[in-house]
Order: sequence, then C-alpha cells, then structure tokens
Amino acid sequence: MSRPLVIFDFDGVLVDSEVLSNQVLSFVLTELGYPVTPDESHERFTGMKMRRVRETVEQDWGRPLPDRFEDMLHRQAHERMVPQLQAVSGAPALLDGFTHPRCIASNSNHTWIRMALDVTEMRRHFEEHALFSAADVAEGKPAPDLFLHAAKTMDYEPARCVVVEDSILGVTGAVAAGMTVLGFAGASHIQPGHEDVLRDIGAVATFDDLSLLPELLASL
Repeated sequence: MSRPLVIFDFDGVLVDSEVLSNQVLSFVLTELGYPVTPDESHERFTGMKMRRVRETVEQDWGRPLPDRFEDMLHRQAHERMVPQLQAVSGAPALLDGFTHPRCIASNSNHTWIRMALDVTEMRRHFEEHALFSAADVAEGKPAPDLFLHAAKTMDYEPARCVVVEDSILGVTGAVAAGMTVLGFAGASHIQPGHEDVLRDIGAVATFDDLSLLPELLASL
C-alpha cells in the first residue's frame, strides 16, 4: 500500500490513559451510588463514548445518572489523570521520525484530545484539522462513522487508510469502514490474550511496540 493515511486511535495507543480513566470512572460511578471497580470499568466501558457509558449504566441501574455526572468526570480527570498522564512508551520517538500522513480518530472529546497531546508534548505532530472526535459524528466507535469522516476530511479513500487501534470497539469500527487495521497491545491496560482477540475480529496484524509500526506499514 503506497503512502496510506495512518489513523491513530488516541487513548491506549498514543497516551497511556486507559488505566487512569477507568480509575476515575469507577470512582465517580461509585460516588453516585453505582459501585464498580476499575477492573469492571475496563471490562465494560473501555473505548466507549461517554454518552454510551451513561446509557449503559442507566439501563442496568434502572435510574438516570444525575446531570453532574459529566462535570464530576471532567473534574476528576483534571485532578487525578493529568498529573500522572504519560505518552505510551515509544509514541514520541515514533512521531519524531514519522513521515506518513496521519490523524487521530478517538471516541474521546476534543478538549481531552488536545489537553492530553499538550501534557505529553505530542501536539506538534498533528495538524488541527487532523484531530477527530466521536463528537463530530452521529455514532462513535464501534460504528464506522468516525473513521469514514476522518478519511473523507483528509481526502483519502477508506481502502488507503491504516488504522492503529487497541480496543475491540475501535477495531470493529475500522473493519466496518473498510480499512486495514493494525492491533496495538503495548499500553499498560492490555491483558493477556488481547492480541488474539483483535486478530479474531479483523486486525491484519498485532504488535506491542510502537517502534515496529514503520516496518508493519512497509509490509502492507
């Protein structure tokens, strides 16, 4: 594949935020009366758009979450996540020498994407028009909408896009969009066997070291 557009997922691929985000989510939900551990949060909600998290909890709980739910999450994210947030190992070095056209497509909101890029000093590697959030489309991952929107905006056909994803929801959406998917399993939240799962649902290859990405791209 000659010079594909590389579409990076964000949390769990470029920033090592999934463990922290599930700690925050479990803390807030428990505070509101819906007890859930960080491990349970990871199992049920990782990669999910926050609107879908709310819907899932409310359906299971049988009552609405209060309006302050999102505000509590944002406050806890600033207090608990930002001071500890780090780039995924190898991400800054990869981007320093990366020559492929690239963008980010994340279920996270724009505010978080930009803030986390700033905190991890990776903002300079992405143009403003190349940052895409599930807020930009009707349905986030696992629907293909976000990936198709990113490709169209960047002026690439889906068949000329390679998606780097760590989540089941993300791989599912990218495959549905008709894109080539590389499954990444190198962040701190990844459990044993995850690479097998990603291959089973459509990733053409998996890897756990971002320095291997250029070689994988060359092999496509």
